[in-house]
Amino acid sequence: MTIDFTAAQTANTVAAGPTGGAAAVPTMRALVYADFNATLRAALLAAINCAQAGQTSQWLEFALSNQGASATAITATGLKFCDRPPAFEFVDETDNIRLSSIAPTTTDPLIVDVKFGSTGGAGGTSIFSTKIRTDAGERTSLTAATPYVLSTTTHADDEEMSVLIDSMGTGITGLLIRMHVRWL
Repeated sequence: MTIDFTAAQTANTVAAGPTGGAAAVPTMRALVYADFNATLRAALLAAINCAQAGQTSQWLEFALSNQGASATAITATGLKFCDRPPAFEFVDETDNIRLSSIAPTTTDPLIVDVKFGSTGGAGGTSIFSTKIRTDAGERTSLTAATPYVLSTTTHADDEEMSVLIDSMGTGITGLLIRMHVRWL
């Protein structure tokens, strides 16, 4: 089967690419999360991702603040993103979840939580027993002094996922969270 997404791709092009702005992520994700039948969805995912152990996997990217050149600093903790993705499990490898930013926090560490089973961003259960973080002055979670620890690795279809900032310093801009997942 050949699937031509030229028209959709042209309509969803963002000049700065997939990390070029807050609008870029939902636009790109619209193609992945569209309500296709199983065969079409599998073909789409296979066309834009890699196959790993016979299952399709990809990095999900969620912009938690504007990624553009005029990115403004994040000034408040709390809910930053809600979604209801298809069922997935985290790919079993080190550092399968990452935080990154354009400018780091200049004081306290940034601590982010991801919860499943929330309602409108409230409640739910954290996927971490030790939450993901970036240390003061750092732009990536890969260099954090305290690494995150996952307490759950799977998520049910259409279960609400919320991303929240629990704690932060000052000056952080262009914040992204990426999760390497395998579709179930």
